[in-house]
This record gives sequence, structure tokens and C-alpha cells, in this order.
Amino acid sequence: MKIEYSIESFETFIFDRNWIEPPLFYNNPSKVLRFNLISQPECESYKLLCNSFDDVFAIGSDVYIVFYGTKDCSWKGGKHYFKPFSFKKLLRKSYESRDDDLRDENPYIVLCKSRKEAVKRTKYFVEYLRGEQNSCMVFISRKKSVALHYYDNRGFDLQCEDVDFLKLMQNRYSAYLIDIKQS
Repeated sequence: MKIEYSIESFETFIFDRNWIEPPLFYNNPSKVLRFNLISQPECESYKLLCNSFDDVFAIGSDVYIVFYGTKDCSWKGGKHYFKPFSFKKLLRKSYESRDDDLRDENPYIVLCKSRKEAVKRTKYFVEYLRGEQNSCMVFISRKKSVALHYYDNRGFDLQCEDVDFLKLMQNRYSAYLIDIKQS
């Protein structure tokens, strides 16, 4: 059975229950695993990125993408990481940032829906590891209540409301995690 989510449920998930504004770790430390890529060879980092994405998104699953934009950074820069005509724009909304540095930037989100197979992961992850990605986006699995934010080539955040899934991921990837108490 396919579950459809209302726009209101996304707004609640993004802004009320989790505050999914980058960086996720600082906004939700008890729900987030922070991954370290700095000390890993590039091929190992690439495998980690792919494996974590596959752990969150099953074949054929919906991928919701929150693109972040400001007056100086358009959300449209992230569109080329998806197959043409493969995603649907669901919502554009301005919001009041909790980050003092963004308050004057008129931040907004654009929420889109796609499928796992439409994400050009190789292109995105290679550009990501090279520090060349030109879009700020968070990938969301509503089915698992997980958000993945690949913030820059130093690492990424995985946020999850399900404590058991968070523990599973923590156990699976413990060698790659930054100790939250030291961050």
C-alpha cells in the first residue's frame, strides 16, 4: 500500500518536529549521527556515501528533497543531480532561520518528490567529494523518518526519529562517526 503524505505533514516534519535546517547536527543533536569523511580515502568515502543512501532508501522508494535557497543561492542548482523530468515540486516556502548568519538572506525551501532511481548519485557524490556540489539539499525518507544532509566533503549528517534505526546505523558505521560529545 502506497502512503501519500500531506504538505502539512512535511511542514510539521521539517519545521516543528525536527527543524531540518542545515546543519542538522546542531539543531537536533540527540537524533543525529555525524559522519566523518576527512580521514577516509576517497574510494572509501564514496562507498560510505552510497551505502548510507541505500540503507535509507530502498529500490523503488520515494525520495523527498528539501532544497535550500537564499537571495544569493538558487535551489535550481541541484536539479542537474536528477534525471530530467523525474521530480515534482511540491512546496516553496520562506522561513525564519534560526541561524543568525542567514536571517538577512531571505531563506526558503523547495520541497520536491522523486524516486531513488532518478537520483544521479555518482555525479552528486563525486562532485560532493571534490567540494564541487552547487546546491544545499537534504534527502528525506518519510517512510523511515530519516533525513540525510551531505553538507560538504568533510562529512554528512543522518537524522532519524526512530531510535532503533538510529542505533542500527550507529552500530553499522561506528568507525566513521564523530563522537558527538566532542563536537
